[in-house]
Amino acid sequence: MNPFLIKKISKIVANMLLEHKDLFIQVGQSTWNWWKGKKIAIIGPGESGKDALWNRLQGLDPKVPIALDKTKIPHFKIDFRLSNGKRITLTCKRSLNIGGEENHRDQSRGWRAVCDDANIIFYLITIDDLIKKNYLSGRIKSDLQWLYKTVPYLKNDPHLHILINKIDTKINSHTDYADFKLKLKSELATFDDFVKSQLEPWDKIYTGSTLISIYDENLYLKGIENVFNEVYEHIANQK
Repeated sequence: MNPFLIKKISKIVANMLLEHKDLFIQVGQSTWNWWKGKKIAIIGPGESGKDALWNRLQGLDPKVPIALDKTKIPHFKIDFRLSNGKRITLTCKRSLNIGGEENHRDQSRGWRAVCDDANIIFYLITIDDLIKKNYLSGRIKSDLQWLYKTVPYLKNDPHLHILINKIDTKINSHTDYADFKLKLKSELATFDDFVKSQLEPWDKIYTGSTLISIYDENLYLKGIENVFNEVYEHIANQK
């Protein structure tokens, strides 16, 4: 390409960015503002990583077992700093019945209780569930059908975001997070379509899925910030 033309295009782009710099700053601030004070519910099958996420969100070691007061639904406040320096504060709740059994979902301190006043529901599966398409039948499909039947009766109008955990077991140390996500683009699209089909006509509550590793801190930080941004962007685009 002509060097003069490249220089001219670069100047035009630079001027455009300067003219709209407030818009780009506002996107980050909007994400931060929207998430402030929101309530999160953590649910998912057994061995999907709920305990680890519960610890990680509190800044604790995700591999250390936790002891919970079984007389009440556990909850805590999250104070998380985004990469733009802004801090968001959230309330995180979790069911006591974390064994993953289906009959725990509607118990007094089970899934229904923690989802009832949640703004966002984090549902966890594993990377194997995605790659092997375990979601097409069995437990994950059953959970999605439970959400389909339960969401209309919850106090709030929650949104659902799915965290696909344990990607550290599949991603090579020299593979970038973005490259790994691109490699799974087709699988992720197929999965998202399936989730929407199970939730229809409530499929608008679904904000998408995010690859994450709760054990690997670098992959966790990349993933969790993607979660915060993707949830906000989805909801903002619906307005």
